[in-house]
Amino acid sequence: MADNILSAADLEALRQLQERSKEAYRELQRFRIEVYPYMSMDDRVQFWAGEMERSMHWTDEVGEEEGPAAIDPQNQAAPLDLSFFDQHWYDECIGFDKDFDKILVKVAPLIGLDLGGLQIKRKK
Repeated sequence: MADNILSAADLEALRQLQERSKEAYRELQRFRIEVYPYMSMDDRVQFWAGEMERSMHWTDEVGEEEGPAAIDPQNQAAPLDLSFFDQHWYDECIGFDKDFDKILVKVAPLIGLDLGGLQIKRKK
């Protein structure tokens, strides 16, 4: 039957995933309105450094064995994955914090990020 493609267990798992997604979105909005605007510049720099550092290592965190963040056979880390940091990402960050460019300049040396290597047009 076409209308019974997903089992009851699959439907329940999907419902739970949707509920967790809604809760994560509500928490992000609360943070964006009630917490972030009151953070000092130093705290915002530390926040973004952590977020960006996690993004650079994301491939490792999800357990992939291949790709930009994989470990090579000689047990040396491959170059970090910077593909996440594109123009869309940058524009979203500017939308989140109008001072993001100032923050980015402070974050880059903390996480070893070469701003010249990013494919973005910064608002200076």
